Amino acid sequence: MSIVRDVRVKLRLNILTTEVGERGKSGTRPGRQGTQSRIIGDMPEIEIPWDELQTRLANAALVLADGYELDNDAPPVPVTNEAGSITKTGVTLKGSVNTNNTETVVTFQYGTTKELGTNVTAGESALTSSTLSPVTAVVAGLTANTKYYYRVKAITNTNMTQYGIVKSFTTLAV
Repeated sequence: MSIVRDVRVKLRLNILTTEVGERGKSGTRPGRQGTQSRIIGDMPEIEIPWDELQTRLANAALVLADGYELDNDAPPVPVTNEAGSITKTGVTLKGSVNTNNTETVVTFQYGTTKELGTNVTAGESALTSSTLSPVTAVVAGLTANTKYYYRVKAITNTNMTQYGIVKSFTTLAV
């Protein structure tokens, strides 16, 4: 029996706004209580891991539930990437962030448990971008042969905070 270790999903999103109106009023679609008025965001097709898709959908639900105007106050979109340059005592943490054109402070959180606990600022912070831009942080002083957890964190200048998913790496043995 084979085990599936990484499920990736390809998707393309078009985000529409809906204006609530009276049923049957001019301009409404049959069976709907409103009209689709305009596309406010059009993302190109992307490929992301399944667990990250779940995180992004949960974040989107929070954004919609909290009533943000997506075209004006869109939250940053942080993506935790695979760590690189892993040694006995160091690592390069990697991620990508779309700040949706808002100045954003980017950090990485890491630790030996999923509660994380330590923060390090990304070299590319403060970042302003309209596409996923790479961010990194070099961390030294780690313990050899130890599993660490990490994620990217993005905080806008309007105090909107978003997190990438938690990933892990293990430092090399002595």
